[in-house]
Amino acid sequence: MVLAGRHVLVTRPTAEGGGLEAALREGGAVPVMLPAIDIQPIDDPAVLQQITLALYADDIVFVSPSAVRVFYRLVSRFDLARAPLVATPAQSAPMVAATATALPAAATASAKTTAAMQRVFAVGPGTVRVLRDHGVVRAICPREQHDAAGVAALPELTVLNGRTVAIVAGVGGRTDLADALDARGARLIRVECYRRAVPSFDIEALMSLGRSGSMDAVIVTSSVGLGNLWQALDARGRTTWESIPTFMPHERIVAAGRALGLRQVVLTGSTDTGILAALNRFFG
Repeated sequence: MVLAGRHVLVTRPTAEGGGLEAALREGGAVPVMLPAIDIQPIDDPAVLQQITLALYADDIVFVSPSAVRVFYRLVSRFDLARAPLVATPAQSAPMVAATATALPAAATASAKTTAAMQRVFAVGPGTVRVLRDHGVVRAICPREQHDAAGVAALPELTVLNGRTVAIVAGVGGRTDLADALDARGARLIRVECYRRAVPSFDIEALMSLGRSGSMDAVIVTSSVGLGNLWQALDARGRTTWESIPTFMPHERIVAAGRALGLRQVVLTGSTDTGILAALNRFFG
């Protein structure tokens, strides 16, 4: 096996790294898990109200697996599926009830009868898988471009005059998707239900990255995570990382890595399969 014995640093958030870790082990690699982002749910009243509105939106878009996990955690924790519809002054007509598969088991009967009217969108296959884990049997996802631009390009979102669209994301994320949908006449609900924080890094893993020859590759799947890890390293660690092949699934992250001085940056496909294929090509 091409990856046999190679140490690969994986920087995904804890809840999102399991599949990639297993695939690397299956390929003979030695994954070193070092989450570069800590996902922190927000359960303040304003967020809970936005989640309640999202349950009754015409369309709901999840921008990441973390968005799905936190959304349903809060829905379940506060039993929001039983909350009455909370309409805002701008809404001239009641929102349709959410899809039955998009609600936990405690969903009301009235929500189930109008289930088919809500559409659920996911940014990529990873988000689709987590939605299925929560009972969403059908989510619309871009076939190739798994980012905000790919979602915005979906034909189902081309004309949105008057439709209520909820975007479930983290605080401070990019606004490209919201801007595109707003321009098409959507009534937007932005559900910022989690924060991306700097984690308490595993010192041993950081030291491994800083030792020449101890790490064969690094996988970075987020610009935020890239910045967090870079800031956590000392000068020696940064110097060592500059020469380690680093695999990134989006051109925006690649550009950020090159701006920091990483010399061996490899653009991969957007899925775990694409990342693994890039690793095998590089080391093959």
